[in-house]
Amino acid sequence: MSAFDVAGMISYSLAFALFESLLIAGGLALLALFLPRGMISDRFASWGSALVLVGSIWTAVAQNKYEFIYTWGFRHLLPWLALCALSIVLVWLLLLRFPRLEKLFLGLMERIQVLVAIYFAFDLIGIIIVLVRNIAG
Repeated sequence: MSAFDVAGMISYSLAFALFESLLIAGGLALLALFLPRGMISDRFASWGSALVLVGSIWTAVAQNKYEFIYTWGFRHLLPWLALCALSIVLVWLLLLRFPRLEKLFLGLMERIQVLVAIYFAFDLIGIIIVLVRNIAG
């Protein structure tokens, strides 16, 4: 396997991760369209970030338990979905109740933005590699 093949494999993963990120950002933008203006004005960044964080944690749990979840019916899955929704509401209420926690969360999100920018640059390089591989044949 050549270095270009390894770079291609990594690039496909990065391109898919970028697609997922854009899908989540688009979902948040759609959510912002339907929420009342007062709710989005100054807290949407922290609430949206918290929603993505809690959703990511639940997605990681689901991926870890995939063998079990795949065999479950809706009746077994419903308590897990309720627990997920309850955790999202709990985080939302905590951010609403404690402004200091919200400021701490926003500070954390500001620090992560540097890593996101670097990761986005790698994603763009990955997309370029995928395009070159597909055009070159």
